[in-house]
Amino acid sequence: MKTIQPLQLSILTKNYAFEKKNHLVTTSILGFPLSGGRPLLEADLWTKLSDALGDNILDMGMPKPNGEVLLYANYHSPEGKPVTAGRAVLQCGTVDKELAVIGNRYWRALIGPSKPEPFITMPLNYEHAFGGEKYHKNTLGMGMETVDVFGEQRMPLPNIEHPDKLISSEGDRPEPAGFGPLDIMWQQRLKRAGTFDHKWIEQVAPGYPLDIDWNYFNCAPQDQWLEAFWQGNESYSLYNMHPDKAVIQGELPNFRARAFILPKGDESTGLKQVEQRLETIYFFPELDMGVL
Repeated sequence: MKTIQPLQLSILTKNYAFEKKNHLVTTSILGFPLSGGRPLLEADLWTKLSDALGDNILDMGMPKPNGEVLLYANYHSPEGKPVTAGRAVLQCGTVDKELAVIGNRYWRALIGPSKPEPFITMPLNYEHAFGGEKYHKNTLGMGMETVDVFGEQRMPLPNIEHPDKLISSEGDRPEPAGFGPLDIMWQQRLKRAGTFDHKWIEQVAPGYPLDIDWNYFNCAPQDQWLEAFWQGNESYSLYNMHPDKAVIQGELPNFRARAFILPKGDESTGLKQVEQRLETIYFFPELDMGVL
């Protein structure tokens, strides 16, 4: 396949099978500065993303039934002064989500939680949310395994929580709190993958299961989904996610990507337009970058 594209767009293509039919997906990716200005060149976009994403991928290249917004960020205390707790807020279009950010604490047997330690910066990732190796909704988190602290067994409590569902007892098992993508093997997503059984092997493979829920490819927590898709020009506000800016505000750029395909060996049919819809918004506040 030969791809022709402008310098600002990054293009992904992917094939998949469903109901005995083969499908081609085209994904257009565009980076833009949150502080305003021209779209990023593709080379600059991936240079910035290489460190920011870590082990995550930006996009699986599969269509989603709903739009969503994702955020890769750290919490920064106001004016860089130590705090024991704070809040991080993501507002974009109809999505309005707040997380409680709390200093390091321990759950001590027969005593309860310790007082939060002061902090200035806190990663807003699932390593700092509730979870543990045996917790199928977040195998990376904390709050289920004890650690040795100066000879005393203590249970580290999560730093990132849902403000209306704060942990109050050792038996609490809350949903992991975060703004970033959920691992594809975690229970919240895996339950939507469909049935991979002998019938699938004999009658469907290598296509996707017939009972797949296509929201399987939505990687954000469900409270960061839209009912439909992004239109562009939606306003956004990010609170306490930059060392020098307490609030980052703006509007999504009103860009539209168009894609066309020309079947090889059948040029007489002419160009065929492929439907494109704005499905996913990413924010990287410390990089001054958004991605459509």
